[in-house]
Amino acid sequence: MSKPHPNVARDIEPSALRDNAGTLRLWRRQLGRAAGGRELGCSEIELLPGQASWPLHYHEGNEEAIYMLAGEATLRIGDARVPLRAGDYAALPTGAAHAHQMVNEGASAARYLCISTMNALDIGVYPELGSFYAGAGAAPGGDKSQRTFFGFFDRSATVEYWTGEPDKQD
Repeated sequence: MSKPHPNVARDIEPSALRDNAGTLRLWRRQLGRAAGGRELGCSEIELLPGQASWPLHYHEGNEEAIYMLAGEATLRIGDARVPLRAGDYAALPTGAAHAHQMVNEGASAARYLCISTMNALDIGVYPELGSFYAGAGAAPGGDKSQRTFFGFFDRSATVEYWTGEPDKQD
């Protein structure tokens, strides 16, 4: 069926998210992007039984929220484990206190909307993995072709400020 308007998403095909071992973790429909959203992103997530979404993480530049559509899942937020069910809404502000991850410990799929601001400059920190990403030019869920910088780094990989600067002699 044709799209009725450029700002309406219809019949969006889901994409699969697999971990490094190739295990299917979830299905994702990027709704905000498909509808031409610029400053607000929204994805419909179907989290499979026995799986967790992305690794526990928090953002420094983008706020997220979760709205449960169907099923049940556990939201890890900070040190808490909070059961969520259809109709529940969770706000995930920036910062370490709001590190989060969805976990489906049930026998059926859980579906939810993941809503986020789309700030192009963001740092995402993975406290349990000891890593982070830094990105600019496009938000994490945005158009990858617009990224001017994006990379994943080990948190211990630091250098001094002047490292690599050639010595200047007058």
